[in-house]
Amino acid sequence: MPETTFFPVSGNTLSPAEKSAIKVSFVLLAKETKGSVKFWGRVSGVENDYLLAEVGTEDLFKKQFFYSVDGGLTWMLLNPTTETQRIYCSKLRGVFFGNPQYEYKIEEPVPEPPAPEPSAEAEQPADVPASPSAVEEDEAEEKEEGDEGSPEDGNGEEEGEEGEEEGGEDGDEDGKPKKPEKKKKRVIAFQETVRLSYFIEQVEYTCSVVPRGAYLLNELGVVIPNKFFEGLSWHAAGKLSQYCHTRRALSGAARRSEDPFDFMETIDGDVPGGVWSVKFEPLLNLVVGSNLLYPGFTFYHRPESSEYGQFYFGDGQQNLDLCFML
Repeated sequence: MPETTFFPVSGNTLSPAEKSAIKVSFVLLAKETKGSVKFWGRVSGVENDYLLAEVGTEDLFKKQFFYSVDGGLTWMLLNPTTETQRIYCSKLRGVFFGNPQYEYKIEEPVPEPPAPEPSAEAEQPADVPASPSAVEEDEAEEKEEGDEGSPEDGNGEEEGEEGEEEGGEDGDEDGKPKKPEKKKKRVIAFQETVRLSYFIEQVEYTCSVVPRGAYLLNELGVVIPNKFFEGLSWHAAGKLSQYCHTRRALSGAARRSEDPFDFMETIDGDVPGGVWSVKFEPLLNLVVGSNLLYPGFTFYHRPESSEYGQFYFGDGQQNLDLCFML
């Protein structure tokens, strides 16, 4: 595991026991998954820390992620999150507990059921003449109503007033307004492994980078490693424009260009400006970069060589004070 030698540039490292366990377990994990295994990072928790591993293939976007809570002895697969899970996970704040079985619970109002669609009733023709018997009955009813409500008797008006008074008494017997009905609520529960998978996806989309030219786009549209990549020059390695995102936005207008060696989106255009910082480490002959939105993320590259990589050591929290730091 050669990348462990670069951990000190971030001020973090693994214990000797964790390094030994990972060195052995990664061999077994590579045989089971038939892919290349790399150490992704460590997320600190209250009860335990999550050690994370990345299993990749030649295709840059075909990745799997595994976690371990026993110091790297055993590894469990993390499933990708669904759109609904991502919405709920984005509302969570606070540190991880370090227990994969821990359940987060979010309370929300029960959505109202959709209104039923009106049934299509048969339209009746408006110009159908009524039958003679129906006309006679209507005229007789109108005549009776006119006799009862005539001004000579005065009964129609009095009955209407009495009806209004009675209706007012029935509508508000106690003289107090009725209390609005409480909306029903439901509880959404999901395990901490879902939140952990969501966090990895966010960091991968926002922070995962490679040096410019390290990957190429083949004739089938698959992003594969460039076997002829010899590293960036010392002058170019200190520029943000020489590092590219590895996210899946590589088709159509999202491409930088149609050049199969230079098609990825560079990080110098990330918003807000200043979210990335790059510095030289002369003792290790490395260029080291960090992202201020996710403190603990570090990428490195040794100029004029094919050595590059990245890792994460942190508590799994976004820096919500970033806007006050820039």
